[in-house]
Amino acid sequence: MDSLRNAMEAAIQEHWKGPARPQAATGSPRVDAGSRIRDRGAHLRRGLRPAAGKLSPRSLPVPVETLARNRLVAALPENQERQAYCLLQAAVMQRLTHGGRVIGVTGPCHGSGKTLTTANLAISLAVDAHRPTIVTDFNLHAPRIHELFDFVPETGVEDCLFNGVPISDALVSLGIDLVAVLAAQGKCENVDQVLRSCHLDALLGAIKASYPDTTILIDLPSVATASDAQAFEALVDGILLVIEDGVTRERDYRRVLACFSERKLIGTVLNRARSRT
Repeated sequence: MDSLRNAMEAAIQEHWKGPARPQAATGSPRVDAGSRIRDRGAHLRRGLRPAAGKLSPRSLPVPVETLARNRLVAALPENQERQAYCLLQAAVMQRLTHGGRVIGVTGPCHGSGKTLTTANLAISLAVDAHRPTIVTDFNLHAPRIHELFDFVPETGVEDCLFNGVPISDALVSLGIDLVAVLAAQGKCENVDQVLRSCHLDALLGAIKASYPDTTILIDLPSVATASDAQAFEALVDGILLVIEDGVTRERDYRRVLACFSERKLIGTVLNRARSRT
């Protein structure tokens, strides 16, 4: 197929110049929360009371060889590709309006480099912009952030949500200054329901309150439906879409683009774009 770059640019131009599209409803979408979530919601009131402090998680340093093998190039000063993430973080922070600091990263399909983009962007925010950054894995179906950094989370998002584990106990530092990871273990039941529940929003609120000077990057699942987009928008201040040339189909990109409100959409990252000749 033709380079997705041209299709992406055309889709954006057509979409924003066309008739005004419905805005996503504000607040969390209505869900019929299951008994498990209702029963364990008390933990969010007891165990996650915020106590603002500096970002000082337990440390599990990642070897340079692992960073290179898993293409975490933003952490490698000599790697030529890291400049792309430096430019990306500058553009993202410039477009994130009204003092927002919670950024969701998603896309229309699996395999487009969404998680890798999230990790590299977080590293660049810390290394190049000197912003304390927490990478949070809300891709509860198939979490991968911990795999990129090559560690097995002893505690994670699920423990904070359901077992009253303090956020500070679940955060992990990988030996990169100003970067911490709140991983997921992939053991969450009723994932779709959890992603739309008030308890996930409460967890995110506790993170923001506990670390008020920190940028929060969230690796979200791919967007399957418009209701997914609505739920994601309710959680974050801005959305970054990730697509890949040769992988993402134009129709899928147009479908996802139409799901998000213009005020929340920061932009689109096009991975592996073929150079123009």
